[in-house]
Amino acid sequence: MGTKIEVGTLCITCGSRLEPNNGLLVVVTEIDPSLAPNAFRIRQVTGERFYATTNPNGIRLWQSASEAWTSRSRLRPVDPGGELERERHRDETPA
Repeated sequence: MGTKIEVGTLCITCGSRLEPNNGLLVVVTEIDPSLAPNAFRIRQVTGERFYATTNPNGIRLWQSASEAWTSRSRLRPVDPGGELERERHRDETPA
Protein backbone atom coordinates (compact mmCIF):
# COMPACT_ATOMS: atom_id res chain seq x y z
CA MET A 1 0.00 0.00 0.00
CA GLY A 2 2.76 2.41 -0.83
CA THR A 3 0.64 4.52 -3.15
CA LYS A 4 -0.14 7.87 -1.59
CA ILE A 5 -3.76 8.97 -1.61
CA GLU A 6 -4.43 12.70 -1.67
CA VAL A 7 -7.49 14.90 -2.04
CA GLY A 8 -8.76 14.38 -5.58
CA THR A 9 -7.47 10.79 -5.92
CA LEU A 10 -9.88 8.41 -7.65
CA CYS A 11 -10.28 5.09 -5.84
CA ILE A 12 -12.32 1.92 -5.84
CA THR A 13 -13.87 0.94 -2.52
CA CYS A 14 -13.19 -2.53 -1.12
CA GLY A 15 -13.30 -4.55 2.08
CA SER A 16 -16.63 -3.32 3.41
CA ARG A 17 -18.78 -5.83 5.28
CA LEU A 18 -21.70 -4.31 3.34
CA GLU A 19 -21.25 -5.69 -0.17
CA PRO A 20 -23.08 -2.83 -2.01
CA ASN A 21 -20.42 -0.43 -0.68
CA ASN A 22 -17.64 -2.38 -2.45
CA GLY A 23 -16.48 -1.67 -6.00
CA LEU A 24 -17.64 1.96 -6.06
CA LEU A 25 -15.69 4.62 -7.91
CA VAL A 26 -15.06 7.41 -5.41
CA VAL A 27 -13.02 10.57 -5.12
CA VAL A 28 -11.24 11.59 -1.93
CA THR A 29 -12.60 14.96 -0.81
CA GLU A 30 -10.81 15.40 2.53
CA ILE A 31 -8.13 13.79 4.69
CA ASP A 32 -8.21 14.22 8.45
CA PRO A 33 -5.35 12.59 10.39
CA SER A 34 -6.92 13.73 13.69
CA LEU A 35 -9.79 11.23 13.25
CA ALA A 36 -7.54 8.22 12.74
CA PRO A 37 -4.09 7.55 11.32
CA ASN A 38 -5.57 7.57 7.82
CA ALA A 39 -9.13 8.90 7.67
CA PHE A 40 -10.44 9.75 4.21
CA ARG A 41 -13.72 11.46 3.34
CA ILE A 42 -15.02 10.08 0.04
CA ARG A 43 -17.83 10.82 -2.41
CA GLN A 44 -19.11 8.59 -5.19
CA VAL A 45 -18.22 9.96 -8.62
CA THR A 46 -21.81 9.29 -9.73
CA GLY A 47 -23.18 11.46 -6.93
CA GLU A 48 -25.26 8.54 -5.60
CA ARG A 49 -25.64 8.01 -1.87
CA PHE A 50 -23.77 5.20 -0.15
CA TYR A 51 -25.73 2.04 0.62
CA ALA A 52 -24.99 2.60 4.30
CA THR A 53 -22.62 4.62 6.45
CA THR A 54 -21.77 4.49 10.14
CA ASN A 55 -21.67 7.54 12.38
CA PRO A 56 -18.72 7.95 14.76
CA ASN A 57 -21.08 6.85 17.57
CA GLY A 58 -21.68 3.54 15.74
CA ILE A 59 -25.19 4.21 14.46
CA ARG A 60 -25.72 2.97 10.91
CA LEU A 61 -27.50 5.26 8.44
CA TRP A 62 -29.10 3.70 5.37
CA GLN A 63 -28.77 5.50 2.02
CA SER A 64 -28.66 8.89 3.67
CA ALA A 65 -25.11 10.07 3.06
CA SER A 66 -23.53 11.24 -0.18
CA GLU A 67 -20.11 11.40 1.53
CA ALA A 68 -18.56 9.05 4.05
CA TRP A 69 -15.40 8.60 6.10
CA THR A 70 -13.31 5.49 5.54
CA SER A 71 -9.85 4.11 6.23
CA ARG A 72 -6.95 3.69 3.83
CA SER A 73 -7.38 -0.09 3.89
CA ARG A 74 -10.79 0.28 2.22
CA LEU A 75 -9.48 2.26 -0.77
CA ARG A 76 -7.57 1.17 -3.86
CA PRO A 77 -6.31 3.97 -6.10
CA VAL A 78 -7.63 3.56 -9.64
CA ASP A 79 -4.27 4.12 -11.29
CA PRO A 80 -1.59 3.64 -8.62
CA GLY A 81 1.40 3.30 -10.94
CA GLY A 82 0.31 5.53 -13.80
CA GLU A 83 -0.29 2.57 -16.12
CA LEU A 84 -3.41 4.11 -17.67
CA GLU A 85 -1.62 7.37 -18.44
CA ARG A 86 1.32 5.51 -20.02
CA GLU A 87 -1.08 3.45 -22.15
CA ARG A 88 -2.97 6.58 -23.25
CA HIS A 89 0.28 8.28 -24.21
CA ARG A 90 1.46 5.16 -26.11
CA ASP A 91 -1.85 4.95 -27.99
CA GLU A 92 -1.70 8.65 -28.97
CA THR A 93 1.91 8.49 -30.20
CA PRO A 94 2.09 8.17 -34.01
CA ALA A 95 3.67 4.92 -35.22
